[in-house]
Amino acid sequence: MLATQRSPLSLVAALSLAASFLLIVAPFVLPNAPIGPFILVNWLFFIATGYLAMPKFSWRRPFQKMEPAEFKLFRLVLIAFTLAGWIAFFNAKTII
Repeated sequence: MLATQRSPLSLVAALSLAASFLLIVAPFVLPNAPIGPFILVNWLFFIATGYLAMPKFSWRRPFQKMEPAEFKLFRLVLIAFTLAGWIAFFNAKTII
């Protein structure tokens, strides 16, 4: 059986999407729980996804663009991150 090789970007992006889903669900499942820790975890995974998706800076090529596949993945994570934050913010009773 051959093991498939996955990039760190796809793993971190999947974790970011899972954290966004938990951030959406948290105010409904745990209505009295503060959503601050969920926001922090979601933000950390989002920042890690952005770091891995962005091309590394080089003085020879300072204005590099993202690869199309990485751009699509980052765009999906960005939309999920934004929507999850707004949904959780408007439905949570306490933030901190």
